[in-house]
Amino acid sequence: MRRHSSFHKRRFGQHFLNSKRIAQHIIDCAHVTGESVIEIGAGKGIMTRLIAARADDITAIEIDSTLAARLRQEKIPNTVVLQKDFLAVSLREFRNTVVIGNIPYAISTAIMHKLVSERESIKRIVLTLQKEFAQRLFAEKGTTQYGPLTLYVGCYFDITKEFVIPARFFTPSPKVNSVVVALEKKKPSITVVDEEKFFAFVNGIFRYRRKSVKNAIEHSVSYTAHGIERKILMKRPADLSLMDYYLLYSRMKQR
Repeated sequence: MRRHSSFHKRRFGQHFLNSKRIAQHIIDCAHVTGESVIEIGAGKGIMTRLIAARADDITAIEIDSTLAARLRQEKIPNTVVLQKDFLAVSLREFRNTVVIGNIPYAISTAIMHKLVSERESIKRIVLTLQKEFAQRLFAEKGTTQYGPLTLYVGCYFDITKEFVIPARFFTPSPKVNSVVVALEKKKPSITVVDEEKFFAFVNGIFRYRRKSVKNAIEHSVSYTAHGIERKILMKRPADLSLMDYYLLYSRMKQR
């Protein structure tokens, strides 16, 4: 059985939190008081039990069948255990829910995109992320970490860095520290009807982040940038704000 569990840890990129004190601190950041909660990656249940004591109800999602079975056997109050890949769960089946999770690095981007695209069902989010990934969420314009993910998540959520968790508080210990981040929904700073096309445009520009914006546009969408300010065109993609991209996109759509 021990060998079987180790296999799943490697396969799913699992690093289990081993401190009840830190688990409690994470839940404190989520301000859970009598609400519905989705937990991503319930694991061995260290956070599940603590959340259940505060939440109205909790849906604990765990992809590992062995761990999910063990959690079900505990019969934690107010808790439904789903043995499922979170990426395959429709959040539209939930309403006004708080999302809490310790996210595997390999699928962090996919999870963030899912949370943003299905944000209508979400009240707020608290995630434990590997530091390298978390830095991309609150990166400053002009830095190497700043990119499409920064703009996509930041368009719809205010992001707060809560605290750092040293690697030793996970088993097995990852190679880097983790960061707990809180995301509060906000009114978007831009209004985009064709959201998917707009952020695909942003992604396309960032594929050429070492080029000027002018050259990036020409390479990504085969568009000759006329009628756009030269000072914008001569910048690098990482030097533009979300509003800059919105104005660029709007100008191009008018032509």
